[in-house]
Amino acid sequence: MGQIQVITGMERRRRWSDEQKRAIVAAAFAPGAVVSEVARRADIYANQIYRWRPRSARNQRIAGWRRI
Repeated sequence: MGQIQVITGMERRRRWSDEQKRAIVAAAFAPGAVVSEVARRADIYANQIYRWRPRSARNQRIAGWRRI
């Protein structure tokens, strides 16, 4: 039998620090990593990681980053 989650009240957006975002993006694009699995572990959608990726590349020089 599955679990049911009841949300009472307003659900707020989570705030991620720049360091947390960088760590998640780095984990998602590490060799052999699967973005959807990293997203699931962080309890976010994979598309959020893809949105953070260009910002991380601009803010921090990461070996192997290139513009698409």
